[in-house]
Amino acid sequence: MRVLFAPHTSPSHYLPVAPLAQACRAAGHEVRVAVQPPLVDVVQKSGHVPVTMGAGYDHETDLAALLRDDMRTYGRPLTADLMATLAPEAREGIRNRMRDCQIRIAEAVIEELLRFTRTWRADIVVADPMMLAAPLAAEVTGIPLVHYTWAPDYLRHQVGFPGVGMPVDRWPETLVRLFARFGAQPRPEYAGCTLDPWPDSLQLPGMPNRVPYRYVPYNGPGTVPDLLWREPRPRRRICVTWGTVATRRTGPEGFLVPRVIEGLAGSDAEIVLALAPDDADRLGTLPHNVRVTSGTPLHVLLPECDAIIHQGGGGTTLTAAACGVPQAVLALAADLRLNATQLAKAGAGLALEPGRTGPADIRAAADALLEDRDLRAAATRLQEEIRAQPSPARIVPVLEGKV
Repeated sequence: MRVLFAPHTSPSHYLPVAPLAQACRAAGHEVRVAVQPPLVDVVQKSGHVPVTMGAGYDHETDLAALLRDDMRTYGRPLTADLMATLAPEAREGIRNRMRDCQIRIAEAVIEELLRFTRTWRADIVVADPMMLAAPLAAEVTGIPLVHYTWAPDYLRHQVGFPGVGMPVDRWPETLVRLFARFGAQPRPEYAGCTLDPWPDSLQLPGMPNRVPYRYVPYNGPGTVPDLLWREPRPRRRICVTWGTVATRRTGPEGFLVPRVIEGLAGSDAEIVLALAPDDADRLGTLPHNVRVTSGTPLHVLLPECDAIIHQGGGGTTLTAAACGVPQAVLALAADLRLNATQLAKAGAGLALEPGRTGPADIRAAADALLEDRDLRAAATRLQEEIRAQPSPARIVPVLEGKV
């Protein structure tokens, strides 16, 4: 079987599905990953073969310009708190501009995606729901389409997104025209099923044809730092991370790690900062109990940590959950806020409101992560729930059955 993966251009959308791609290869199937140039290196380092397409459109640059426009309009980053204060038509206008970015990706890649799908004779497409060219290519070529998730189903429940339940009469006209250009019929749903590594306790209800499977943490390549094995293990260790794109998308005002460090200064726990290089460069002199590690994947670091404080990214949230680590989340964006809310509902973490959380609140949250027995027990239950799900290897027959 030839399996063509079609992730969104953001690494955080690809990394969760990389273990499933590896499971397909281990079962003897061929795998290719259709990506835009920014994701080529990420895919290669994960051990898979990328197929580069859509070089004419830079999604990150376009999105950054959109966010800068919003910054000029509203005077501050476009956070979940700000969105909640806007009139419904203003919120929908912002969502429409976000959808337009995804449509431009589809316009950039569709001809090459169709050409490769036909030339390579792919048997099935496994796609990110945000990769709008995937259902179009599957429709035109007549091969099965399967979706995979990287977050709770907020595209369906909170945003409204073509191909994920959105009524066709609400589709953007540019997307309708793109489908018509290739003779494809717009429909509310396309995927034969959706492969979902989010456990029931964190997922939203109502996902059609959901196929749950175990989240296997993969956060990119790296090495084991000396502090994890050459040095004595501290009595308690807290990881602080801020993802790979959060600061780029919210601006320096949204980089809250200095506030976290201020709150944790003087703690008897060792604080390990796992930051992107640009974020690490923003820090000044650090307290004596703070360490910085570079190039260490979270799936390597977190099994040796007792708690984590982070920005709410899906990969970070699930990796910590899979490791049984209690979490405190300072989420700015609406989709990240949903991750934090679901985690708090499960009792395995704390959803902190950035605008109302100062250093003293962060210290209190950290103490709760380390000391609250109920919270820590819930984190262990969440870990056990994830472990009970079928492994990616057991999901490969699901794909085989679609061909």
